[in-house]
Amino acid sequence: MGNTVEKYINYINRGGINKTITTMLIKEILDSECDIGAIKYFASKFNEECERNTYWLNTQNDVFGEFNGIEKIGGGSYNTFILNESRSLLVYSYIGRIADTNIYNFPLLCSNLKYVDTKKRLLLHTINGNYVLGSNGVYKMDRFNNNIYTYYQCDKDGEVVKESVVLRDKGLVKENSLDTDYIDSLSNIGRFRKNNEDRVLAVKHKLSDEFKLLAVADGVGGMAKGEYASSYTINSLYNWFNNLSLDDFNSLSGLNFKLKHKIKDINKHIYYYGIDNNCRLGTTLTCALVGKKMTTIVNVGDSRCYALSNKELRQLTDDDSLAYYLYKKGAMTKDEIRYYCRNNIISQSLGSEDINLSMQVIPNSSYDTLLLLTDGVTDCLSDSKIKMIANTANKDNILSNLIDEAVNKEQKIEPIVNLSNEEIHIPKAGKDNASGAILVKKIGK
Repeated sequence: MGNTVEKYINYINRGGINKTITTMLIKEILDSECDIGAIKYFASKFNEECERNTYWLNTQNDVFGEFNGIEKIGGGSYNTFILNESRSLLVYSYIGRIADTNIYNFPLLCSNLKYVDTKKRLLLHTINGNYVLGSNGVYKMDRFNNNIYTYYQCDKDGEVVKESVVLRDKGLVKENSLDTDYIDSLSNIGRFRKNNEDRVLAVKHKLSDEFKLLAVADGVGGMAKGEYASSYTINSLYNWFNNLSLDDFNSLSGLNFKLKHKIKDINKHIYYYGIDNNCRLGTTLTCALVGKKMTTIVNVGDSRCYALSNKELRQLTDDDSLAYYLYKKGAMTKDEIRYYCRNNIISQSLGSEDINLSMQVIPNSSYDTLLLLTDGVTDCLSDSKIKMIANTANKDNILSNLIDEAVNKEQKIEPIVNLSNEEIHIPKAGKDNASGAILVKKIGK
C-alpha cells in the first residue's frame, strides 16, 4: 500500500496524471477489489479536476499536520493526500481558504451506505461534489446535504449505465437505466450588444431522464423589455415541464394539448404585461419536448430547430419572417436570407394579441442530433457551416464551436444573385446575442 501511494504522489509531482495511470494506481490501492468499470469512471472524475484546476499538481508545501490519527502523505497549498485509520486514501482540494476540518469526518459518514466497503474506499472531494469509490460502484455525495447521495453503476468501459438517487432517511428516490443522451444549452452576448435578451434551456425531467425539454427564446430586438419576455417564457416552460407527472407523458395528444395551452398562456401574460406597463415586448420561442418515442417541436418567430441524421442536416421549422416568406416564394436562396437587409422583420412572436403556433411531431428515430439556434447564430452561419461543425466536433463541443464561430469569426460571403445592392446587408460576426440548445443521442440508440 505504502509503495503504491508513493508512486501515486511521484506521478502527480511530475505532472504525469492520465486516465491509464490513475486507473492502474487506484486499482492497486484498493487491492483489485473494485469493479474495473467503477474505477475507470472514478479516474475520469479525478482527471476532470486535474484538467480544470492546475493547482491539483502542487504538492510541495506542507499545510496539514496530524489530526485525530490521520496521516498526511503529501500535500500542497491547495490539496492534500491523506490516509485515515482504515488506510483509505483521501484527496482533498479547496480554493482560497483554510480547509474545513469537517471533511475529515466525511469518510465516516460513508459507512452508512448500504454497498460501501468501509475498509476499502477512495474519496475525491471537489468543488463539484464528493465522489466515493466503493467495491460495488461510485457514489456522489451532496456537498450541502449529507442525507443525499447518488450511486452510479458502470459498465466495463467506465460508462454509467444506471443512476440511483437515495435519501438516507427515506431510501431510494429514483432509479433509472441512465439515458446517456447528451444535452446542453449555451448563450453568448455577442460583440456589440449591451445586454443579452436570449434565454436557453436543456433539461431532463426530475422523475425520469427519458423526458427532456429544450428551448431557445430571443427577446425581440427593438422592443423594450425583450429580456423580460424571453426570461418569463423559459422560466414558465421549465416549471411547467418539471411539474408534469409521469402519467402525463403516456398520452402524446394530451401532452401536446397541455404544451400548446401553456405557451398560449405565456403569450397572454406577456401581452397584458406590455399593456399594463405601457411598453411593447416580445420573444421568439423554439422548443422541443422529447418523449420516449416521439418529439414535439413548437416554433414562433425566427429561431430555428435543425435535425442531423446520418450526417445530413435539415431545418425542421419555418421562420416566421419576411425573408423566409420570400425564400419560400423563390425570390431568394436560403443563404441570401442572411444577407437580406430586412431579415429582422418577423411576422409572429410571443407577446402578440393572438398567435398561430407551429407544432409538429417527429419520431425520435428520425434524428441523431437536435439543434435549436437563435438568429444570432443562423444569421452568421450558413447551413453548410452548421452541418460541417455538427459533424466534426465532439458532441460536448458542437454548441460551443457553433457559437464561437458565429461570434468571433467573419464568414466567407456566398454568391448573391437575387438581391439588389440596396437590399444586401452582410452580417458581422457577433452582431447579436448568439444562443442554442442541443441534444445528441446516445450512439446506437
